[in-house]
Formats: sequence, structure tokens, C-alpha cells
Amino acid sequence: MRELEIERKFLIDAVKLQESEEFKNAPKVWWIMQGYLGSDEKKAIRVRCEQLLKNEKALGVKAFYWNNIDNPEPMEKAGLAKLYIKTSSGVEYNYDMPYQEFKELYELCGTDTLEKYRYYVEFGGKIWHVDFFKEKLSPLVVAELEVTSWEEVYEKPDWVITEVTEINKFKNSHLVKHNYKSLWENESIEISQKKS
Repeated sequence: MRELEIERKFLIDAVKLQESEEFKNAPKVWWIMQGYLGSDEKKAIRVRCEQLLKNEKALGVKAFYWNNIDNPEPMEKAGLAKLYIKTSSGVEYNYDMPYQEFKELYELCGTDTLEKYRYYVEFGGKIWHVDFFKEKLSPLVVAELEVTSWEEVYEKPDWVITEVTEINKFKNSHLVKHNYKSLWENESIEISQKKS
């Protein structure tokens, strides 16, 4: 399926977010495994699998109870494995795939992978996709907001630190090449993360 996406990306203050009413009211949390088969300035080719978690207190919890790559049953039931191709102009192609194919392609990604919890947080009449990165990128928290145009006016919550839409290193295809510490070399932005 082909679609045009316009997304803004923001760094998030995790402590302020977790203390907010809108976060406490977020109804669902997803676990996401994502890997990149290739990316450059013109495109990114990735595979992703998502699962809705039953445990709404997922922060800080290792998802060992389902994400064993050799035990695909939970993901097969979820049916949310996809192949994505995204162009620099924002056009995205995405295709459903069986979990077994996802598993094979994910293994080909090598170290170009990331894992995260995603919350859908409603604020100002919009849904913010808030990602808590795990493993090498923890405690990074980033939110994406889909807009209808670059000129669209929207309300920013107080848990937004700054917009990073135009900063390449915060694109997922670049994040897979880094760990949390390497992202902040020569940076002065402070991020707070609630201890869990």
C-alpha cells in the first residue's frame, strides 16, 4: 500500500510525560521490533513486527515473555509483521508479511535493529506516538506526530523538549547505528528519565 506521511519528531522528557494525566490515560502499549535492510538519503527499507502488550505497566519490563525470536507464535497471532519502504519525499509503501518471513529478514538486518515500547498518547486533539527505546538506545524517548501539512498548527504538551524532525541522527534508520551515549556527543540537550 502506498501512502504519503508527514511526521514531526520530538525529544520527550520522560519524567514529565509519565507524570501527565494524558500518559496515565494512554489505553494501550505496543512492543515493536524493527530492523533495517538498507537505508541512504533517498530511502529506508525496514521490517517491523508489533505486538499489543497485556501488561500496561510495560516500562522497565523485559519483554522476554514473548519476543524470543525462535518462538514466533505470539507474533503470528498478532499478524502485524510488515515490510516498509520509505522515500525521502515521505512516500511510504508497506506490505503485510507472515511472521516467518519477518524473522528471516530481521536476522539479515544484523545489528541494524531497535526495540521499543510505543504508547499512543492523546493531547490537544491529536494522537502522539511516543516511543521508549530499549537496549542500546535506552533511555531515549521520542514522539512522532502526524500532521496534514507542514503548516498545520498544533498544541505542544509541556513534556516536549524540542523538535528534531530535521536532525538526521534522530531518524530510526540512523538510530540503529548508535547507542544512547554516542547520540549526545557534543550536545547540550538534557533528557530526564524516570527510574523504573
